[in-house]
Amino acid sequence: MILFTISLELCRGGTMDLIDIIKLFFELTVGAIVLGVIFGVIATELIKLFKNDSFLCYNTTLVGCYLVYYVAEYGDLGIHISGIMALVSMGLYMAAFCRTKFTTEAREKVHRIWKVYVFVAETIIFILGGVIVGTKSLNNPNLIDLIGYKEIACLVALYFCMMFARFIS
Repeated sequence: MILFTISLELCRGGTMDLIDIIKLFFELTVGAIVLGVIFGVIATELIKLFKNDSFLCYNTTLVGCYLVYYVAEYGDLGIHISGIMALVSMGLYMAAFCRTKFTTEAREKVHRIWKVYVFVAETIIFILGGVIVGTKSLNNPNLIDLIGYKEIACLVALYFCMMFARFIS
């Protein structure tokens, strides 16, 4: 994403020399890491206060993730910051220093809730990816000869087998 931002700036007709590219790269990465660690410290301290209430611990992690991304991407902090990098650095900080702040019960509940969110997000991403690739492939007259209805039926059957395997695991 960081290299994409630099490339986009160059493609829009902006002129950047090597110093500007290095400066933008460090703004995007170092600023994001610092912002993510700051939000990680705040979330860790809040979780320390709410450690007996799993609902508040879960909400702290959820709101912290959305908030750090929003502030990094849309907040006017004076520098460009990568929201993905800020989110990853917050997650790494919390994984390293926040794990012991939860009670065992709260940690298990928060972990279960996040597993559900991950499953839903992965499913949506793969369904959208499949629909987009399928639509593009089926609308291309050259590919329709290569992919027949038998292959499409096998892919659909494979998808349902995969979902069933994930359901029982």
